[in-house]
Amino acid sequence: MHLPSLTDPLQQLASFPISLVQQALVLRLESKERTTEPPKQMVDAMMEDYRTLLSLACRVKLQYQDMMAAAPGWDLDVSVDRAYDEVLMASVRFYFKLITWKLKLEKENSLRECEVMEREWAFLKGTVCQAVDKANWECAEHFW
Repeated sequence: MHLPSLTDPLQQLASFPISLVQQALVLRLESKERTTEPPKQMVDAMMEDYRTLLSLACRVKLQYQDMMAAAPGWDLDVSVDRAYDEVLMASVRFYFKLITWKLKLEKENSLRECEVMEREWAFLKGTVCQAVDKANWECAEHFW
């Protein structure tokens, strides 16, 4: 039938959400350089922002991989750029720094510390550890 191949534009269109989220993560990481032990309200707000962005980043990655799964006539690149996972894990490391700040602010209430740790472990285990290879080890190491 001699129709033009649309795989290149389709690949570019499919990878746009990944690129957008990666740049959002990079932008957040650049702003972390200006942050040194913020007050409790700011830590809570930053944690919520990072939580939302990390959830989005993991969901976009998993959806991209599902979309790129082999199907008849569907021959596109399935791999997510390694830089995406590196930026995602750098964001997770900063998220652990936020958790540490929050725990310092909650040190007088040990029950609250346990609640925070359990909630954060459940979040990371259900999102980042599902989307990024070797994230289990790094998350477990930080919680140890």
